Amino acid sequence: MSRPSAAALLAALLVWQCQGVHLQPSPWDPVRGVETRGLDQSSSSDLAVAEQDDTIPDAAAAETLEAKMRRQDAECKEKAGMNVDRGHALGLINASAIVRWNQQMRSVRDSAAWGLKPPIRQMVDDIVKIAFLVFADDRIHNEEIWLHWMEGARKAGLKFSMHIHASGLPPNGTSEWRSDRFKQFLVPEQAPTAWCRTWDAQMLLLTSALRDKEVTHMVTLSSDSVPVKPMTWIYDKTSEQPLSRFCADDFWRDPWPKAELWSMLRREDALFFHENRHFAEKNFRHDCEDQLAWYFPLRARWDNFAKAPLKRECIMFANWKDGEQACMEQWAANADTCNCPKLRASERTPASFKHPVEYHDVHAHALEELVRSPFWFARKFTDGAVPEELKTLLDPGYKPNKTKWFGIFR
Repeated sequence: MSRPSAAALLAALLVWQCQGVHLQPSPWDPVRGVETRGLDQSSSSDLAVAEQDDTIPDAAAAETLEAKMRRQDAECKEKAGMNVDRGHALGLINASAIVRWNQQMRSVRDSAAWGLKPPIRQMVDDIVKIAFLVFADDRIHNEEIWLHWMEGARKAGLKFSMHIHASGLPPNGTSEWRSDRFKQFLVPEQAPTAWCRTWDAQMLLLTSALRDKEVTHMVTLSSDSVPVKPMTWIYDKTSEQPLSRFCADDFWRDPWPKAELWSMLRREDALFFHENRHFAEKNFRHDCEDQLAWYFPLRARWDNFAKAPLKRECIMFANWKDGEQACMEQWAANADTCNCPKLRASERTPASFKHPVEYHDVHAHALEELVRSPFWFARKFTDGAVPEELKTLLDPGYKPNKTKWFGIFR
C-alpha cells in the first residue's frame, strides 16, 4: 500500500480542522491558561496596539482596508494554489501559529485595563430574555417570515425585544423606512456604517438593549437574514448553555483570531464592553473591526477568569464557500456542515472575499435543509427570496415529510 503524499495529509488535516472549528476547544490553547502562559513570561499593563490614523478621511480609510483585504485574499489563494473543492481555496495554515500568541494578543490578555480587569457580575433572573439587534438599511427582508416567527414566540409566552439600526435613513442616508410593522423597533440614534465598520452602531444597539434589566442575551442579526429555528428552540439552547457564542476563526493571525459579527453576547459580556467602551474603542477597532473587535478581546479574558468562558458555535449560516473569489477557509466549512445541496443549487450570487453567497429564490426543500441544520439563523436572502407560505416550517410542531426527511432538528 502506498503512503499518502504530504499534500494529501495536509488537506485532510485542514478538512478536519474546518469541520470541528465550531465545537472544538481552542487549537492554540488545549489547556486553558497553561500553554499560552508558558510561551512568553512578559506582560504589559497597557495595550501596545497600533491605533488607526484618525487623519485619514473615511473614504480613503475604506479604500485602504479594501486593498488590504484583497491582498490577504490573494495570498490565501496563492498558498492554496486554488486547489480545489468547487473552486474554493483552503489557505495553508502555518503549524507554528496554532500554539503561539503574537505580541498584540498577549498584550490584550495581560492588560490591567482589560484582560486582568475582573468580570462584571450581573444579578439577573435565570429566565432567558433575548434582545435581537438588527442591522438594516431601510427595511426588513422577508418580513412575513419574521412576523410569524415572533408571533409563535409570543404564543409560547416568551419575552424578547428587537432593536433595529437603519443606516439608510437620514441623516446618514436618504431613504424612508419601508417595513412599517417593524417601525416600533427602530432605535432613534444612528451612527455611520460601512463594510467592516459597524462598531458605533453596534454599541448603540447594545446600549439600547441593556436598558432593559430583564435582557439576558443579545443576538446580532442582519436584515437579510431569516430565522431557521423556532424561538422556543433557541431559548432552550440558551438556557442549557447561557454563554456568549461566536463563529470563530481561531487560526487567523492579523492581528489576532477573528469571528463573524453575527453572534450572541450574554449580558455580562455586553456590559463589560459598554462600561469599558472608550478603552475598547481605542484598542480594538482595527482592520475589519466587525470581525476583530469582539471575539478575541473576550477570548483573552477567558485565560485569566474561569468565569468568563465563551462558546465557539456558528449560530448564523452563511455560505462562504461557493464562489471562485471566496477564501474564508474556516467559515467555508459551514456550507458542508449545513448539508444543504438544494439550497446551494438554488438561484444565487456567488461568494466573494467581501460577502458570502446571496440567495434569490429559496424553495421549500432548501428551507427545510436549513431547518434541519445546526444553525439558528441564515443569511443572505434578498427581499422576497423566502416565500411567505414557507413560514409554517418554523413552527415548533412542524414535521417534514418523513418519507424524504429523517426528522427535524437532528
